[in-house]
Amino acid sequence: NNHTLISSARDRVVIIWDLQTLSSTRTIPVMESVEALISLPSHDYLKQLKLKQTFNSDDPLFFTFGNSGLIKLWSGITGRCLLIQEDKTYEKVANNQYGKDIEHQQIFLNAYFNETTRMFYTNTVDHNIVAFNLKKLKLDKQFIGELGDVLDVRFFNGNENNPLYVVVASNDEKVKIFNMNTWHCQMLKGHTDIVIGLDISYDHSLIATCSKVC
Repeated sequence: NNHTLISSARDRVVIIWDLQTLSSTRTIPVMESVEALISLPSHDYLKQLKLKQTFNSDDPLFFTFGNSGLIKLWSGITGRCLLIQEDKTYEKVANNQYGKDIEHQQIFLNAYFNETTRMFYTNTVDHNIVAFNLKKLKLDKQFIGELGDVLDVRFFNGNENNPLYVVVASNDEKVKIFNMNTWHCQMLKGHTDIVIGLDISYDHSLIATCSKVC
């Protein structure tokens, strides 16, 4: 409606503002520190989500990206949470990195919605750029911003002159697999300490890894 502003902060509330009167109309407790907030340009985008709850056409719906590591959809009129992301990838990152120190954890640094691809793009505390599709709020692509010390590298599903994938062991407990055509990165999780070595089977069907864990 061009006269509503929605703001978020680390004080665990979202405020709806009327720009005509320059006053707040509603304060919504979201129960977590919010680093980014997105209100979609049209409710038509939300048809992909198949929401069970109904909402008014003039309801200022918005998504929050908070320190729980989950994307959530809220109603600006009722103040209710309409949807919580089922993909728990970054909820696990939050738990692994901060443990019980939820108060000071920070996962999403900011967020942006692309109307053409219908995806949310965020950069995260673990130096990644992550794309979530709007339809299921599921992680679609992940680009790694920092590897640290690279300890071992292997190529597979191709040859070293024209590889399709590269597998990397760095100073991390996760094995990273890069698609050389798209640079999308998938992570293999299983070790609890730094992966220091890896190898690929002769037929390129298996990956063997070892870590510092005794």
